[in-house]
This record gives sequence, C-alpha cells and structure tokens, in this order.
Amino acid sequence: MLRQSRSQGELLAMALLVGGSHMGYRATAANGYRYLPKLWMALQRELKIIQSIRNKVA
Repeated sequence: MLRQSRSQGELLAMALLVGGSHMGYRATAANGYRYLPKLWMALQRELKIIQSIRNKVA
C-alpha cells in the first residue's frame, strides 16, 4: 500500500514537472522569468500535499 502510494506520488510529481515546465516555457517567452518562482512555489506546495497524503496512508 505504501509502495503504491509512493509510486502514485512520484507519477503526480513527474506530471506536475512536465506540465509545469511546458507552461513555464510559454510564460517565460511572454514575460521573462517572473513566472518561474511562482511555478516553483506551486510545485513545492503540491509536493507537500503529496507528502501529507502519503503520511496519512502510511
């Protein structure tokens, strides 16, 4: 169970990274690097949510 939730978390993190970087490239072309810190903050927030869910499952 724990292993499955971990792999799901990793898949979600990968999807966020791929989707976020794709969005980031577009935004970077539009308004420089101002968007990237927001993207990083959002990614860290999502990873904290994943960790809390993982801890509840464990």
